[in-house]
Amino acid sequence: MTQLKPSEKRMLVILLSGLFLLANVLGWAWYSSLMLRSERRLAGLKTKVNALEVWRREAPAAEEKRAWIGANLKEYADETARDTYLDNLVQNDLRSGLDLELISPRPLDPLMPTEELPFIRSRYETKVKGTWTDVMTFVYRLQKPSEFRFVPRVTMVPRKNEQNDAEQFVECFVTIEKWWAPESATADEVAMNEQPAAPVVEAPVTAAVPTPEPAAAASAAAPPAEAAPAAVATPETVNPVNPGQ
Repeated sequence: MTQLKPSEKRMLVILLSGLFLLANVLGWAWYSSLMLRSERRLAGLKTKVNALEVWRREAPAAEEKRAWIGANLKEYADETARDTYLDNLVQNDLRSGLDLELISPRPLDPLMPTEELPFIRSRYETKVKGTWTDVMTFVYRLQKPSEFRFVPRVTMVPRKNEQNDAEQFVECFVTIEKWWAPESATADEVAMNEQPAAPVVEAPVTAAVPTPEPAAAASAAAPPAEAAPAAVATPETVNPVNPGQ
């Protein structure tokens, strides 16, 4: 067997050393990536375990809330009952014993369930005029969470009583919502709520109009328009009177 020369031995040692180092570097890189993935997976599992533990602790309270919603969230008998419920309530029970004037009461179109609010919402708005005490009592009567009845919007404007300066009148604009169980919606209502928007129709392009000659343009000029009359002040444009004045 031919013996290796010293230079060949050195080259072989260097080659084997390089292969050994390369194998160690590649092995360390693979091991590091494996450990990193394992740590990330472990952290994700710990997060899920913590979330499940929180859900387990909150399960009794969530079940209690679910039972409360099931007991208080009602279904409407038909669309007529849904659309007239708030009007009947405002015109009768809620204003009972109060000296109030309802101005332009009207029901609004109901809102169908969405991902954010999975309820059917009847809506009603009106302007109420009366003394401060009666108006505030009326507003407090409007909102009743146990019946899923809420007041998302209230706007009040103080007015001065012309007969009695010591008595403060208030004009109040309110919007009322009554929430119903989503099972109340009929198939037609759900289909109408999911209809796609109408396509946009582009306006037709009109042909260019030729410019008339200067003489013809001067002869065809329209007479000057009459001056518009000055705007007349209305009660809505006048600043509200401060009751204290």
